[in-house]
Amino acid sequence: MGVRSNFAFIVKYFQLELAAAMEYKANFLIQSVGMFFNDVFWVFFWWLFFQRFGNLNGWGFNEVAILWAITTTSFGLCSGFFNSSGKIARHIEEGKLDYYLTLPKNVLLHVISRFNYPAIGDLAFGICVAFFFVPAQHAWLFVVSSLLGALMLISFGIVVNSLGFWFGRFKEAASASRDCFLIISSYPLSIFGGLTKFFIIFIFPAGMVSGVPVALMRDFSWVWMGYMVGVTLGFFLLAIGMFYAGLKRYESGNTIMMRG
Repeated sequence: MGVRSNFAFIVKYFQLELAAAMEYKANFLIQSVGMFFNDVFWVFFWWLFFQRFGNLNGWGFNEVAILWAITTTSFGLCSGFFNSSGKIARHIEEGKLDYYLTLPKNVLLHVISRFNYPAIGDLAFGICVAFFFVPAQHAWLFVVSSLLGALMLISFGIVVNSLGFWFGRFKEAASASRDCFLIISSYPLSIFGGLTKFFIIFIFPAGMVSGVPVALMRDFSWVWMGYMVGVTLGFFLLAIGMFYAGLKRYESGNTIMMRG
């Protein structure tokens, strides 16, 4: 299945998902608006913090606002359209992957493609904040960073959830890991240093979602741009490899159970 057919599948899938969501417009709006104002609360908290303390190791409110713009836009794209990338371990534990194995096209795309109403509020919030805080000359970097951030969040979700193929009951650990990843990505990169900073950029790459993009807007470097693209694509390939390696174990295990 090529890239073009995958893309066509995704577009068609979400046309149907959006049509279904519009059947319950009030529910869609309430959940989306609720998440939007939840994000407003957190940015307001940071505004109060900087009113009191001025800056945080060189980062001010503008940098944190951009950080949240990228984080919420990335999360909105990830959770809004590929919400089940964080639920694979649950499907494994409950044996629900069997259904997807009977479907045509890409198994992984079928598994992760689920619409999530509240995350659209995150997406709208991120775009609104970017409109006010991201300099016009960096608009392209915001778009690229948000897309790469969404891909990183999807990939990380697949990686930690795919561990369920090997460890069995892993949905709580996978959920906690993903939540930790999101929390770290929403904090200024300036509060980390030394080995910790290296770890959250290259090993547990929450810093690549939004911290590195903000640093690039302050002082652009093609080298760091390359790191951001390379690490994201690396995790994406790792995610695909782990899922399909685990899926072979899952298929084999189910066959043994059926024979038994």
